[in-house]
Amino acid sequence: VDVVASHLRVHGDQRMINNDGLHVDGCRHVRIGESEFRTGDDCIIMRANVAEGKSLVCEDMVVSNCVLDSNCQCIRLSCPSDDLIRNGLFKNLKMSGSTGILSNHPARYVVPWNEGCARMENIVVEDCEIDVRHHPVYFGADPGVKLRDFGNTTFRNIRMKGGKSIVLKGTADAPLVNMRFENVTGAVAAENPFDMSGVEELVLKDVAISSGKGERVPFVRPGSTSWESQRW
Repeated sequence: VDVVASHLRVHGDQRMINNDGLHVDGCRHVRIGESEFRTGDDCIIMRANVAEGKSLVCEDMVVSNCVLDSNCQCIRLSCPSDDLIRNGLFKNLKMSGSTGILSNHPARYVVPWNEGCARMENIVVEDCEIDVRHHPVYFGADPGVKLRDFGNTTFRNIRMKGGKSIVLKGTADAPLVNMRFENVTGAVAAENPFDMSGVEELVLKDVAISSGKGERVPFVRPGSTSWESQRW
C-alpha cells in the first residue's frame, strides 16, 4: 500500500527472459513516474496473483512520464488465474521494442486449481506514443480459458506504429467487453489494422489507422479468352 517509485533507470539484458522492470502484484495506491525501463521481459506489470481459495485486488495504480523499451511487452495487464485489477492509469508513456500493451491469457498460464478467473475494471491508457515491431495493442485469450471480466479498457490520445495488427480477441468463455479507442492515430504494416473477434461494446471515436498494402505481384492474365467475344 502507498508505493512510490520515481526517477528510476532499469536496464536489463534484452537477450534474456524473466528480467522484468517492475512487477506490481496485489498492491494499492501505486505511483510510478519519471523513469526509464529497458528489459528483455515486461517493463511494467499490473497483476493480482492469488493463492488457491484466496481473493486479491490490485488497484489505484498510476504510471506516468516513463520511457519503456521491451523485447517482450512494455505493459502487461493481468494473467488468466489472477483476481481483480482495477483503476489503472498509464499516461504520457513512450513505448518501443516488441509489443506495446498486452493482456494475454494463454492456457499454459492457468494454475491447476481453476480454468481462469481474471477480472479487469477501469483501465485507461492515454497521451502515449507506441512504436513497436509487433502489436501496438494485444488483448486475447485462448479457447476454454474462463475470465470473469475481460477488457474494460480505454485508449485515448494515442499515436501508434506497429509491424502487426491491433489484436482484440475474446472467446465465448472470455468475451472482450467495453473497449474504447478515442483519438487514436497511426499505422501498422499488417494488411488489417484490427484483428478482432469475440468483442462486445467496442467504441471507435476519431480513429485513423493506416494499414499495409501487402506485396506487389506481377499481373497474370487468366487462361480464358472469353473477353474476345465482347465488343467494346
